[in-house]
Amino acid sequence: PSILKTKKIVPVTHGGGQESGYRSGTENVINIAGFAAAAKEQYADLRGRIAYMTSLRQRAEEALSRFPEIRINTPKERRAPHIINLTLPKIKSETMPHFLSSKGICISSGSACSSKSAHHSPSLLSFGLLPGEADTSVRISFSEYNTNEDVDALVEAISEGLERLVRIK
Repeated sequence: PSILKTKKIVPVTHGGGQESGYRSGTENVINIAGFAAAAKEQYADLRGRIAYMTSLRQRAEEALSRFPEIRINTPKERRAPHIINLTLPKIKSETMPHFLSSKGICISSGSACSSKSAHHSPSLLSFGLLPGEADTSVRISFSEYNTNEDVDALVEAISEGLERLVRIK
């Protein structure tokens, strides 16, 4: 018997009986071909886009490293080319994203694997952060559509946020 039958998987939609009765309908060939073309196009310059996002991340890290109160948590040996995680002491991780959002800049609190959780991020704790530090950490992601000017605006806005938000508290 097929693995699907032994696992007792129940079809979500019913109909023509494709895939031994587990899926109905005809494959959307046009969308499949479109996805293949898009994937091929994106893969063609993947190395170039990764190098570009890495340069944006490095520019941001260099600029942010001038702030003694900011701790860059992203491990140097294994990291995504487009993500930085920072600890901003004395500022809760939800506060800085709200402040930056008012300036048209979007970042996230914590780490991606715990962004919807009320618990401390296991990833951040594994980097050696204490729970209180994890509570004051934010995640910044870059894309191929960001520019050096975007990075400069981000750093300037974080600088302003550090000054205003710590003073408010």
